[in-house]
Amino acid sequence: MNPDAVGDVRQLIALWGTMHDAIIRHVAEECGEGRLKRALYEPLRQLGKAAAQSQAATAAEIGRAIMGLETLWEIEGRLVEENPQRFVRQVTYCPWSHFAPLSCRVFGWWVEGLCQGMNSRFVYRLDRLIPEGAQTCQWSISEQDAVVTGA
Repeated sequence: MNPDAVGDVRQLIALWGTMHDAIIRHVAEECGEGRLKRALYEPLRQLGKAAAQSQAATAAEIGRAIMGLETLWEIEGRLVEENPQRFVRQVTYCPWSHFAPLSCRVFGWWVEGLCQGMNSRFVYRLDRLIPEGAQTCQWSISEQDAVVTGA
């Protein structure tokens, strides 16, 4: 790894940690530490459960796991397509949609990592976002060879 990149990563993590700590402290003060823990605990428990699977997941299984997380975070939507090779969902309501688009993209990177961990054959793709002016957000999971670029 490039030594400059290591320094950049360390600086980024330090800055992210400082900002994250301030946000968490504020949320805990406003909502209570118990509510904050419950909101964070269950999604991470679900992730651990998914990661513990001994068999690679299908696109539908990965999509359903992500939908479970969305339900816990009060994100609503509709299923567009579901089969073992492809899963497409539109998000019609998201309490987080007032955040900057980058916040959604960061969440997308996290979910992309979950998808790759459940089966490296599939990729998660966040196609459009409400904060970027779309009527609905849309995400999909498909085999890597089936991904179309430039959407």
